[in-house]
Amino acid sequence: MGTSANAAAGGRGNPVDKDVDYAQYFCTYAFLYHQKEMLSDRVRMDAYFNAIFENRHHFNGK
Repeated sequence: MGTSANAAAGGRGNPVDKDVDYAQYFCTYAFLYHQKEMLSDRVRMDAYFNAIFENRHHFNGK
């Protein structure tokens, strides 16, 4: 089994610097098409909605 860094690099055996890996991961969220895809995912949105409204006490005053 390879490390998670190797898996992130496509299993090619060359490790990826975790800072670079995290930057690439979060950069994908900057694209509007990615945001639109996530917002149109009904299962995902229902899960977020339920998690928030079933745990209101965690969000009060925030």
